[in-house]
Amino acid sequence: MRPRALGRSGSYVVLAMTLWLAGCEDSPTTPDPLPTGLPNAKIFDNLQLARQLEAKQRTDTIFTEMSGDFDLDGTCSEGGGITYEFTRVQTLERFDWAVYCDGQIELYGPLSPVGSITIIDVGSMMKINSDEAIRLARKYGGEAFVKLYPDAIAVLRYSIMNDYPVCKVQFFKIGVRCEPEYWLHAGTGELLQKAEDCISAEMDQRP
Repeated sequence: MRPRALGRSGSYVVLAMTLWLAGCEDSPTTPDPLPTGLPNAKIFDNLQLARQLEAKQRTDTIFTEMSGDFDLDGTCSEGGGITYEFTRVQTLERFDWAVYCDGQIELYGPLSPVGSITIIDVGSMMKINSDEAIRLARKYGGEAFVKLYPDAIAVLRYSIMNDYPVCKVQFFKIGVRCEPEYWLHAGTGELLQKAEDCISAEMDQRP
């Protein structure tokens, strides 16, 4: 069975080819039945449920990352989903719980390690929900892009970078090359870094 695509954040979540190349087992690996998550959720809304589901299957993993595609109000973007990633401490294998926008849940894994991984449970460090993260990213400069493209979506990724809990907010519009990015401290909302030069170029192209 092919896993459902999770939208623009597929680079962070799970797409079929990524799973196969990562050497995972048959996907999805979720046993039936599973509960249904909260539909049209913000990123924190189904985190506790994902933790509970993971704890029932494994006791040697920790919560290391979460990501997804969101509308500008911070709720799951239609056709996408939110992924909660757990990492096995000894082998660094990953297990991703995907909660789709309709509340359906699937498990993907084990997935092979990708890049460097900071083995810290990030749950207690993440304080800024998806709606607040998007609001802050707009405040820090993203509003100019949103005014150009009011139907844009935001791709969010929460992880550890340089020992900081970070939420990366990337605004995205299909067919537009400009994708401004904002790195926020996921505990305080402080702006750590941004890459938004392309917005000026987009504005210059407007009549």
